[in-house]
Amino acid sequence: MKLRKPTKTWKRTRTQNLIRHKSGSYYARAFAGGKEVWKSLRTSHLSVAQAKLAEFLKEHRKRTSNGNGEVSAKMTFGEAATTHLRNLDDNLSIKPRTRDYWREVLLALGKSWPGLNETEVRKIGQSDCKKWARVYAKTASPTRYNNAAAVFRHVLNVAIEAGVIYSKPAVVVKRAAVRGKQISLPTTTKFNAMIAEMRAGTVATR
Repeated sequence: MKLRKPTKTWKRTRTQNLIRHKSGSYYARAFAGGKEVWKSLRTSHLSVAQAKLAEFLKEHRKRTSNGNGEVSAKMTFGEAATTHLRNLDDNLSIKPRTRDYWREVLLALGKSWPGLNETEVRKIGQSDCKKWARVYAKTASPTRYNNAAAVFRHVLNVAIEAGVIYSKPAVVVKRAAVRGKQISLPTTTKFNAMIAEMRAGTVATR
C-alpha cells in the first residue's frame, strides 16, 4: 500500500472509500492512524472495483486490529468521543467557550442515547441513528438537535479516519428546520388606538 496525496485528477464516487482517477482507473482509499492509505484496484469497471474494494477494506480492518496496528476495531463511541475532544483541545483556533459548548452538547447526546458511549462504533447502524433522531427531535430545540447531530457525525469521523468503520451511518440523520421568531403585528384598529393614546399623552404633557 502506498500513501498518495489527492489532486484535482481524483474524483469521488458514490461508493464510500472508492476514488476514480481521471484516467478511469479506480483506487481504494482508507485511513489508519490519521493517515490516508491508497491502493490501486487495477480496474476501470465499477462493479469489479466495488468487489475488490470490499476485499481491500476487509484486509485493512484486520491489519489495523490484530494487535500490531494503530487502532482497535472494537473502538467504542466513548473512546472516539475522547479523541474528538482531544482534537478540539489541540485546535487553538477554537475559543475555550466554544469547546465547552461542544462538550455540553456531547454530554447531552450521551444522556439522550443510553449506552451510546459503551457501544462499539462498528455496531451503530442507520436504524439506531434514525431511532435516536426521531426521539431526540421531539424533546430538543431544533438548534440543539442539529448541533447534537453534528457532533455525533464528528465523533464517527474519528472512527472512519482510524479505519474502524468505512461507512457513515449518521448520513440518515437530517437537519431540523430552524425557524426565526415570528413577529406579531397589531391589527389596524389596535394600531390606530395606540397612536391616539400616544397623541393624547403628548397633549396632556404640554
